[in-house]
Amino acid sequence: MHRGGTLAGGVAVGVDVGGTHLRVLAGGGERGRADVHEVRDVPVPRSTEAIVDAIAVLGLESADGEPVRSVAVGLPGWTTSTVPRWVPNLPFLDGAPLAEAVAERLGATCVLLNDAQATLLGELSEGVLRGRSSAVLVALGTGIGGAVLLEGRLVRGHRGCAGSFGWLPVDGEMPDPHHGGWERAASGASLDAAGGPWGGAAGLVAAARQGDGAAIAVVERFGTLLGRGTAALASVFDPEVIVVAGGLSDALDLLREPTLRAHAAYASPAGREVPVVRAALGPGAGVVGALRAATEPEVLQ
Repeated sequence: MHRGGTLAGGVAVGVDVGGTHLRVLAGGGERGRADVHEVRDVPVPRSTEAIVDAIAVLGLESADGEPVRSVAVGLPGWTTSTVPRWVPNLPFLDGAPLAEAVAERLGATCVLLNDAQATLLGELSEGVLRGRSSAVLVALGTGIGGAVLLEGRLVRGHRGCAGSFGWLPVDGEMPDPHHGGWERAASGASLDAAGGPWGGAAGLVAAARQGDGAAIAVVERFGTLLGRGTAALASVFDPEVIVVAGGLSDALDLLREPTLRAHAAYASPAGREVPVVRAALGPGAGVVGALRAATEPEVLQ
């Protein structure tokens, strides 16, 4: 954690930097508990300096006149607690001293974490994981990310990127330098490509819901590939539950049956008993989790 000041009071600020939106939420101080309806949301700026500016401006607005004591920023890809290392959709951040820059602008401490880890913390605080001590989260969007909770502790890994589930070898798909096998087979990008005849993933899902047999077959194939991955995760980690988050979780009603069928077929005997459920908080989970990391930095230890 980078420290840019030493404030006894003040508020904590959570930031979620996604592929298209930057979200900010403040809590603590005299304001008490944060309200997710107070999230400030802007398009993601396209330079490091502009992202720091947006975090500073929105953070101060969210603090509503109180000093900011701590900030946590969730980012896609691989990040250490101070420096992003590989942010595929925002490559200009790679190697930038982001935590230091934010800390200096706001006179506060700042820590970085992976966005899927932030989503898990959000679900743990306010969503489907409340009361759980062991879980695996699969972030199913354009790519595939993830996070792990074991014995009540977030597992970050030696380099901060534990939960990079998109690199699981699934269905014989060969990885490339930027995308692992499971991501190439069962991510939103792959579903979008498979949905070409229907205009993309959204059209494919809509057609499947309307009973289009060809669309249903594509969706079932996708659900099977998803279930093969969740089976591996259930068998390796033995969690209480696997949570599917991200934009494609909205299609889990269609994907559920083929996913669970493949999960049961490919998992270990114990892994077959691990339920696969949908996340509860939607796109707000990441910023809620980042706020928790800012408020309780010990969750990242």
